[in-house]
Amino acid sequence: MSRSMSRIPVDLNTLTRDVVCDVLETMFFSTAVISGPCACPHQLARGASLEFHGAFAGTFFAMLTPGVARALAGACLGLSDEEITSETESQLACELANVLCGGVLSRLDPEASVYLSAPQPINGCPRHIGWCEWLETPEGPLCVGLSLLGEH
Repeated sequence: MSRSMSRIPVDLNTLTRDVVCDVLETMFFSTAVISGPCACPHQLARGASLEFHGAFAGTFFAMLTPGVARALAGACLGLSDEEITSETESQLACELANVLCGGVLSRLDPEASVYLSAPQPINGCPRHIGWCEWLETPEGPLCVGLSLLGEH
């Protein structure tokens, strides 16, 4: 049975910031700070969304500018700017969403069993997300969002 967001006694802002900072530092040699609620402007053109079920059920997404996707792909994969394609940027967005979602859900409850779907590229911010946060990296903006089943 899945849990509702109202029964989770955590500060999602702090938890997400910690996960994003850990992932960016470990995988991409970068940093991030929370700027505020997400508005997902049109410049956030690269993104990925995935669903999860188990102890928690819902949707997670990450959106970023092509420039951020390009910089993170270069740092993570060791590619030069010329070697990075829009497909590479989309794959980076999918991997980032997957890793961030797993990290957030693991910190919500380290003992919980949760199964993640394969991330799918998206071109716009999902409108049904229950919670969303805007983060600034040195490379540009990043937006992450989470919606737990029953929380719309």
